[in-house]
Amino acid sequence: MKFSLNIVFALLIVSTVLVISSSYIQHQNSKQRKESISQVTHTYKVIQTSTYLISLMKDMETGQHGFIITGDSSFLEPYYDAKEDITQALDTLTGLVRENNRQALLMQNHIEPIIRKKQEFLDHSLSTFNRHGQDSSMNLISAKTGKTYMDTLRVLMNDLSQHERYLLNLHNEEYEKGNEREDLIRLGSMILIVITSASAFLALYNKQRQNRALLYDLEEANSILEQKVSDRTAEIGRKNEETLRLNEELKQNIEELKVVHTRLIELNYEKDHFLGIASHDLKSPVSGLLRLIEVMKVDNPNRQASDLQYLGYMEDACINMQRLIENLLDINKIEHGSTEINVQKVPLNKILDRLSNEFTPIAMKKNITLRIAQSSEAIYTDEDVLVRILENLLSNAIKFSYPEKEVTLKVHLSDGNVIFEIIDHGLGIRNEDLPRIFTKFERLNNKPTAGEGSTGLGLSIVKELIPLINGEISVSSKVAEGTTFKVILPA
Repeated sequence: MKFSLNIVFALLIVSTVLVISSSYIQHQNSKQRKESISQVTHTYKVIQTSTYLISLMKDMETGQHGFIITGDSSFLEPYYDAKEDITQALDTLTGLVRENNRQALLMQNHIEPIIRKKQEFLDHSLSTFNRHGQDSSMNLISAKTGKTYMDTLRVLMNDLSQHERYLLNLHNEEYEKGNEREDLIRLGSMILIVITSASAFLALYNKQRQNRALLYDLEEANSILEQKVSDRTAEIGRKNEETLRLNEELKQNIEELKVVHTRLIELNYEKDHFLGIASHDLKSPVSGLLRLIEVMKVDNPNRQASDLQYLGYMEDACINMQRLIENLLDINKIEHGSTEINVQKVPLNKILDRLSNEFTPIAMKKNITLRIAQSSEAIYTDEDVLVRILENLLSNAIKFSYPEKEVTLKVHLSDGNVIFEIIDHGLGIRNEDLPRIFTKFERLNNKPTAGEGSTGLGLSIVKELIPLINGEISVSSKVAEGTTFKVILPA
């Protein structure tokens, strides 16, 4: 039979409770024993005092009878001695039964009055003897009134004593029951302690066996673990050697990458330098070519339609080339941190008119209505940078809008800021493509609606130029409905 530690603990708790209960009951029984001794003493005092009272009454009665019969006054000595002692004995008995309401009432309402009446009767018989002689007093004795008082007193005293014995018996019975309970609890405690001790021994024995088995398993597991640790240590050693070898290779690769990186930086610088020079050198010839095309248009207004069409193609190509050159120059300046910012007060209408003159012909060629708002306000900013930002945004809006649609540039003031909104009704941009639109050379799936070229530089330039004039830019778009770019600048 197996005993769990929980059962042993439960038995220990129960036995402890029983021992405590036994101690408590023993303490209570000790108190009851003292109370019983006190009760016995009290009962015997009550019985003794009541018997003494009756004896004193008998002494008074005997002295009374002896004096009346013989006329010898020596019989009155015990009479008066008893009379004096009766008062003290009566007070003693009253004090003994004071705490018991029933006994106290018996004393107060019956015993004391009957004693007083008996004393009064005895005193009256003596006074009758002295006044009227022996015959009159003998007649009083013959009337048996004194006997009646005495018999009643005996009955009352007997009742008082019997009730005291009854109370004593009740107390003794309770005391005996307490002893029996104490014996039972002691016996139960001993039995439980024996059972608990045996259970604890068996539980500890079983636990010891389990511990031995666990210790054996632990030693086996420890041996296996030591072997695994040894194997793993050897493997780690091999891997450390491999790691060291790879680290050496990595260091070598890093050195090679540093060399390549340095070379790439040099090549990138050379590329930027070349692009800057090339763009700058191309800017003047392209501008000259545009002026030549304008002169050719003005010089002979009666040219054939096909000639004018070819001149238009050439003009568009030159304008695109000019914008590409300007973008390349902007990128080169931004990457080299050489963009100069010249903040001054600029009338908004000056910028808006400049944009209208530049992009209205381009929009008309695609049959797109361009609406540019007017504003009498002024802004403190770099005019050239702001124009480059708005040029790129308007160029994109027209480039990706369908014919017979509108492109709108709105301007308004709000909370000390100037807000530009460029709104088109073109292809729109998918949500997943929005994070990529400001990346350099990024080309989305959307294509310009009239087959115009797109380098993917315009929006990236806008993104780089905006912080230079302390601005912010945001975009919202719906596919097939259009796109809105919002530029916020401090006024």
